[in-house]
Amino acid sequence: MKNLKTFFVGASLLTAFGVYADGSVKVELPAGNLPSEAIVTYSKISDVLNARRGQEVESWSDTIAIAGPSFSFAIEAPEWAGYEVDFGEGRKAEFFARPGDMLTMSVTEVAPQGFTYRMTGSEMVEQAAALDELLNPILTEYMVLRNTPGADPAQGEVIIDRYNAAAEGYMRSNPGSIAAPYALVNYDGDNYPELFAMLTGNALQSPFYGAAEKKNERVKVAMEKEKLQKELQSGSVDAPDFTLKNLNGEPVSLSSLRGKFVVIDFWGSWCIWCIKGFPALKEAYADGKGGFEVLGVDCQDTEEKWRAAVAKYELPWLNVYNPQDSGILDKYGVSGFPTKVIVNPEGKIVNITVGEDPAFFDTLNRLMGK
Repeated sequence: MKNLKTFFVGASLLTAFGVYADGSVKVELPAGNLPSEAIVTYSKISDVLNARRGQEVESWSDTIAIAGPSFSFAIEAPEWAGYEVDFGEGRKAEFFARPGDMLTMSVTEVAPQGFTYRMTGSEMVEQAAALDELLNPILTEYMVLRNTPGADPAQGEVIIDRYNAAAEGYMRSNPGSIAAPYALVNYDGDNYPELFAMLTGNALQSPFYGAAEKKNERVKVAMEKEKLQKELQSGSVDAPDFTLKNLNGEPVSLSSLRGKFVVIDFWGSWCIWCIKGFPALKEAYADGKGGFEVLGVDCQDTEEKWRAAVAKYELPWLNVYNPQDSGILDKYGVSGFPTKVIVNPEGKIVNITVGEDPAFFDTLNRLMGK
């Protein structure tokens, strides 16, 4: 449930969580030092998977008073859902369940610094737990690195490679596991289409199968765009021309900049890494003293947000607005943001860099003969 984003729609929208529905969860706690209550929350997996970026997902919750080392609550969601049981002080248990599941949560340690539990009773909770035991230590290592000031980004790449290798190993060994698509939606390795094609048996009934299928289609499109980008930056291909309007509503064509190096910066006000890259691009632009032009192409924004962002970040170069239906992103094979394209004075594409990469400026200087 690491991707759940929830808000509580009421303190007691469910009744007392008595065991009166088709399924239930029995919670067994160790004797002594028991928590006083537990807040049980669920969100439908379909809502989570279909939510747009930044959109809040509706959740339902209720509070249960804990009077002894054992209590039960009902599986209330009408379909597959992600559940969270919060005992307070950072002690949270998470699992997936569907109507009719009869599950047991065995809590073996309730101390905040050592809270441990195990879910049993369904193929999904048991296989998801095994998968989490495999992947969560790697994920935790990555999050610690991300929160460490001055950490080497290359170390993060190594950890991500380990995570993908572990997930791939699990899926190759368990293609029929109902939890395999759960691993696949978080997998970013190069073999995604191959691994998706291997899914079989109970994996096809997983609540995450549809999401894995949609991602498979996106990955195949991205692979085609990556292939296109390799062809475009061969140095012999003319940069596809386009004409977009600037802040004054005047048309600006890429071809009008022929005769000097041009950096086309595909960005958006919603893109954190695009924003983080502005200071370095500003510095290079100022140091270049007119040796190259930057053409900022705003993408996936409203015109109002584009104008506000250009003003807020004081972008000193040419800025144009790219409507959603322009087709320009397809012509350049853009699949991620930021994407920077270097066009030489003859109008040929000589480099395409996806993501915020400090090495981009070394490449630009080299191509300009500096």
